[in-house]
Amino acid sequence: MKRYKWAMIAGVSVTALMLIALFAIIPYAYGLNFTSFSYKLYEIIGPGRTTMEIVYENGSIGPVAWIGLEVSLANSYFVPVRIAYNGFDYVMLIYNRTVDNPVDVTLNKNSLVWGAYYGGQLYPPSNELELYIGGGFAYYASRRNLSNYSETIPVGTFNYSLILYNYVTPVFRAENLNGNPISPGVYHVYCIAFGQLLAPMNLTVTSVRSP
Repeated sequence: MKRYKWAMIAGVSVTALMLIALFAIIPYAYGLNFTSFSYKLYEIIGPGRTTMEIVYENGSIGPVAWIGLEVSLANSYFVPVRIAYNGFDYVMLIYNRTVDNPVDVTLNKNSLVWGAYYGGQLYPPSNELELYIGGGFAYYASRRNLSNYSETIPVGTFNYSLILYNYVTPVFRAENLNGNPISPGVYHVYCIAFGQLLAPMNLTVTSVRSP
């Protein structure tokens, strides 16, 4: 009888520890293992003037007013998970060539054409990475290696199509960080979602319209 009692206690204890691990430890400490991100460019034809012509995914060439970012994320765990990151929910960086460690904008400054970030917990929550206006470049460069923020990711897949997408948020209008028109060519877009660098995407600009 005593042996049965201790077996029951041991069984209950093991079950409790498993539940704690499943519902508390794993989603809190290993949430990033269950979270995935993807993105695509968000091309806007108008309203607004045409700033450039680009090559679309289907190979056609067409005019756009600006280009933003659409990000999707997924949590495959059965409960919400927590991830630690630097406070920048989404970062969009455009380089004129492929670079090593594109997150390091200071190291790759000579190749950086344009960039923007969004962080809902930051103040201000959105700020274009201007070299000379607003201090956005220095702000991002000094904080990119931090991990002092956390975000809870709900269960399922979610599309955030309203990230860097209209005139009230930073969008790419065929201008560099100094506000000058870019040249036609192939550019490389990098997206960083909650601190995770995603695969780069090519952006081919065939022509640029004068202001």
